[in-house]
Amino acid sequence: MMKQIMFVAAMLLSVTAVGPPALADGEKELGPDAVLLTDDDLAAALTDVKAEGRAFDGSDWLYFTEHYMPDGSIVGVGGPAEGSSKWQWSGNWRTEAEQACFDYPDLGSGACRAIYLENGAYKNVDGGDVRAH
Repeated sequence: MMKQIMFVAAMLLSVTAVGPPALADGEKELGPDAVLLTDDDLAAALTDVKAEGRAFDGSDWLYFTEHYMPDGSIVGVGGPAEGSSKWQWSGNWRTEAEQACFDYPDLGSGACRAIYLENGAYKNVDGGDVRAH
């Protein structure tokens, strides 16, 4: 259970990623063309989308797939290998104050992140730093 909690906590940094959440070398800030997505734009970007990616939990790369359902629920699976369904979880997503929020009540985890669109890529921003895209 602890590994699963660490996995979801790490995944919150990359949950908006469509692929692996690698950043370009040195990329920590948004460029001048970045546009903050409004609540309506965030809802449109997340509704009925399947996000796939990977997160590093400090010792291993863990793979995940999450489906953001139109009713605001999240259905996720993941594990130590690509396509793995070793772990399964659920949660809820919503938009609030120009941020995408992800809550995982059973795991006691959640976060809200600003999402920007820059040069055709969605970028997950926390505390002013780009976390994933």
